[in-house]
Amino acid sequence: MQKTVNHSPRKYYAGSMGYVNKDDLEVISDIEQLFKDYKLKNHLSFEQTPKILIPNINVMMGDEKWCFPRGASRILPFYDVFPVAFFYSQGSVDYSYKNYKSQICENFNEKWLADRNIKYLFVPSDMGDRCINRFQNLLQSKKIIFNKNNCYFIEIF
Repeated sequence: MQKTVNHSPRKYYAGSMGYVNKDDLEVISDIEQLFKDYKLKNHLSFEQTPKILIPNINVMMGDEKWCFPRGASRILPFYDVFPVAFFYSQGSVDYSYKNYKSQICENFNEKWLADRNIKYLFVPSDMGDRCINRFQNLLQSKKIIFNKNNCYFIEIF
């Protein structure tokens, strides 16, 4: 039995984890410049360097608990930007599924974030089923540093 293979390119399909568009890349470029300026003026230790919170989707797969980044949050750590918090639990033991769920999803705990120097929030154009408590309130009440259409870089504190 011969299988048919579709060789035509997929258009307008980004899969289940969202897409990256030109707006995201422009905001990421702005963040890179901000980080470049920061590095010139400051000593870079992990604790002292501000971090960027990225939106995640909490998923249970059997007994495993995962935080999956969505949209352009998936590519942000591969650019020369501030360290990213909650990218597949890398960077600190604090960046766990349990902490994301309790400190970000169920209660956007600014003190907990400030204690860990997670100062910024990157909001990609494709947010999908993000898990950030009081998200609309954050957009209205916090300082927006960079914005391009539906992509934002926000100062949390």
